[in-house]
Amino acid sequence: MLRSTRAILAVGLCLVGVLGLVGRSFGQQKADAQVRPSAAPAAAVATTADPSAARIAPKGVSIGSIDMDKVLKDYDKFKVANETIRGEALARHNELMKIATEAKQQQETYQRMTPGSPDAKKCEDRITQLKAQFEAGRENAEREFTQKEAETMATIYNEVATMARGVAQQRGMAFVVKYSDQPASGSEPNSVVAAMSRTILFADPSVDITADVIKWLNYRYKASGGPAPKNINVPLPGAPTGPAGVAPAGRPGLPAPGGN
Repeated sequence: MLRSTRAILAVGLCLVGVLGLVGRSFGQQKADAQVRPSAAPAAAVATTADPSAARIAPKGVSIGSIDMDKVLKDYDKFKVANETIRGEALARHNELMKIATEAKQQQETYQRMTPGSPDAKKCEDRITQLKAQFEAGRENAEREFTQKEAETMATIYNEVATMARGVAQQRGMAFVVKYSDQPASGSEPNSVVAAMSRTILFADPSVDITADVIKWLNYRYKASGGPAPKNINVPLPGAPTGPAGVAPAGRPGLPAPGGN
């Protein structure tokens, strides 16, 4: 979840979103498809003399846990993707702000003109043109970055799921569930909602595979020649005023026009 990106683009994704990229959250992982029932079905033992002897004691099932938020926070590939999208979003924001600034200047000029004069009509036409240009650019940016975040999160999720499966199989685990020990805080309503929505309230640290998953994800990413994250937080833009009369932007961080 591109949470930091979403502070710019408001996808969900703070990404956040971007990448909401992240909050954005993953569902519980499905049981490993390779886990099969016992090779000794009941029919094979139904002919034994003692019916009670035919019962086969169930094999113990080991369940692991993983903190997805921590994985995303410490996975270098996700950091780089997040930084890239944030930078691109900020650049797009600045482009839109140039249009918004010119429209505001034209609006101020128009207010000083004689209504109905040729110059006023020309200025009014320019304001209309800038409004349309601004709105089109904002909508295109939202679609583009929504798609980029979705593609990034899909790639990252699949890589994390594959690595978690490998680590779990190595440790003899049949299931891996999401778990976070992040406490709820009364001063942060979102943390309370997140805590109340958890289905797992406790997981023994001995079955936590988070550190192993992060270690191997970063190992493979570095071995593949992936660039190191800069670990620089791109400053989030505010919500400046754009062309008058344009509907507010749907994503904080992109210019939110409105007002004179």
